[in-house]
Amino acid sequence: MKKLMIVESPSKIKKIKEYLGEDWEVKASLGHICDLPKEGGVDKANKFKLKYEVSSDKKALVKSLAISVQKVGGNNVYLATDPDREGEAISFHLCRNLGLDYTSTKRVTFQEITRDVVRSAVQSPRLIDINLVSAQ
Repeated sequence: MKKLMIVESPSKIKKIKEYLGEDWEVKASLGHICDLPKEGGVDKANKFKLKYEVSSDKKALVKSLAISVQKVGGNNVYLATDPDREGEAISFHLCRNLGLDYTSTKRVTFQEITRDVVRSAVQSPRLIDINLVSAQ
């Protein structure tokens, strides 16, 4: 069964796909997919809850990624956004908008794109760190 890895940058796709092989599809989120709307993004009456929405220029991309997720199934999705707070938030927003459960979706990180590092990352995925998401 195919697996799907979502990274931030499309420039990483070719090399990662080469390292992972034919059983993998690799797609890019092109960075953040969500943003706070100009009006009403912060709900002051509800403990300043943030109301993110998919950016207008990312709606088609999110739809395309959702189709890819459906093809492989949620258990076969690995989020490999950058290993920082922003990357963690991007992974969280991907989960929310692609129908994935952030408490069980596989999260992988790597500091370099080499065969051993990428393969090792997918062998030991972790979960999304909600504390990092909140810190972003």
